[in-house]
Amino acid sequence: MNRLLHAVQHCAFVVFSYFLAVALFAPTEIATMTNSGKPVSGNVLLFLVDGNFGLYFYTVLIGLIASGAVYMGLLIYLTAWEGITVDRNTHEKTLKMRITDELPMEIRILILLVILLPYYLVLVSGHFRPFMKYLMNGETTEFVWLILLSALVTSLIFSFFYYGFVRRIRGKLLWKTSFSARLFGWIGKCGSDIYRNAGAFGKAVWPFALTVGTAFILFILLKIINAPWKFVIAEVFAVLFVGSSIAVYFSYREHKERKGILDVMERISHGDVRAKVNEKQLHGDNGKMAEAVNAVGSSVKAAVETSMKDEKMKADLITNVSHDLKTPLTSIISYVDLLKNEELHNEKASSYIAVIDEKSQRLKQMTEDLVEISKISSGNIVLQHMSLNVRELLNQAVGEFFERFSEKSLQVVADMPEETLLIAGDPGSMFRVIENLFMNIYKYAMEGTRVYLDALTEKSGTDPLDNEYVLIRLRNISASPLGMSAEELSERFTRGEESRTSEGSGLGLSIAKSLIEAMGGSFRIILDGDLFKVEMRFLREKEESNH
Repeated sequence: MNRLLHAVQHCAFVVFSYFLAVALFAPTEIATMTNSGKPVSGNVLLFLVDGNFGLYFYTVLIGLIASGAVYMGLLIYLTAWEGITVDRNTHEKTLKMRITDELPMEIRILILLVILLPYYLVLVSGHFRPFMKYLMNGETTEFVWLILLSALVTSLIFSFFYYGFVRRIRGKLLWKTSFSARLFGWIGKCGSDIYRNAGAFGKAVWPFALTVGTAFILFILLKIINAPWKFVIAEVFAVLFVGSSIAVYFSYREHKERKGILDVMERISHGDVRAKVNEKQLHGDNGKMAEAVNAVGSSVKAAVETSMKDEKMKADLITNVSHDLKTPLTSIISYVDLLKNEELHNEKASSYIAVIDEKSQRLKQMTEDLVEISKISSGNIVLQHMSLNVRELLNQAVGEFFERFSEKSLQVVADMPEETLLIAGDPGSMFRVIENLFMNIYKYAMEGTRVYLDALTEKSGTDPLDNEYVLIRLRNISASPLGMSAEELSERFTRGEESRTSEGSGLGLSIAKSLIEAMGGSFRIILDGDLFKVEMRFLREKEESNH
């Protein structure tokens, strides 16, 4: 379809050019013919006017307008759709380039100038208008064919370069494929390379500057005193210049290679154990140094992989042992429940059963915590992220722990805004975290004190996107002195008091920290004397509008 439209466009341009040529070069001849009343035999105007100047004028005008309108309409339409193809099944639009579109812009301009050169020579020669008048006053065949052929060639040339220009702009190739882009890219790359290796470049330049400067000063002095052997000095200067240039090249290359090795060493020191030096591009001692750096990197990588493997084996061992303990532990708990239902007349036996029940329940909780922490550390935990209402979540937890807190006269002071605060997280895991923290408060908080629970929004000064965050904060006074750091409290098997006789596995805070980080949040413990404070920070989710 587009080919047909292009053909129609070429025909419209040919017709337009014909009428334009008649309008520009025929008026004087028409006036002569109509005044004399004797039309020249064989003149092209005989096909249009037959001696009537008014009919000639309107015919040419209508022809110009009609052909020009058709040409411009097709030009606009074809420009809009040039290079675009539509899939018949999916109706997806794609841009289709041609082989000639890969030609650099400078070559296309050169070809266009070569093609336009004959046009220019004809126009500036001063014979163009007399030549056209000569053709029009003579036989019509030469005039018609000249106009038609010239117009067709001009239309083809214009279409080739214009539509190619449109496709290149649409495909963003106008600048990318040009020699200028490659030249500026090369200059930019060289400049960037020199900038990144500024230290090496400076060390390489100073011997060159010293050598050339000394030779130049000697040359000037000998020229001032008109020494006859100054030409010999000039030759020496040239040799020194070439020699210094070669020295600069090798010196710069050596320093550049060393800087590349140092960059890789720095990346390895920052944890990128996969960083390698390209040994094939190095020379001499730099090649040996690169081999040593790569060997160190490989050793570090192997050590990291071994450590990760050991950590996985440790997690698997904990999981397997925990599962192995579950079966006999379940039997013990079941039999303890049966014994509790029996009427025992021995008070000591009843107390023994109570101790067994307490310790078995503690062991059960510990095995469950071990399984969970091993899943989290090994990445086997599956989280279902969804929008959570922070206010509702905290209020639910406070309600469930109301009776336990009342036992120790713990008063919850909540400070939460009326607006809805949404975060993304797994509901079960999030509630488990709040439950662990509340249980930690229940076990270790000083009786008769207040528990402060805050939920607020804040912005991080280090976030380049200026996102809003939700901060959940818990504060309470510890019943016993906290004789350890905040980091130690969040480690596994650590409790706020050194005694191992108290209840709890010491995994609660570790599980809470791991779950919060797995959900994309941050978990921080802050200690100030006996004040225990936990802060959890999440990226705030925008509330969806109901409209």
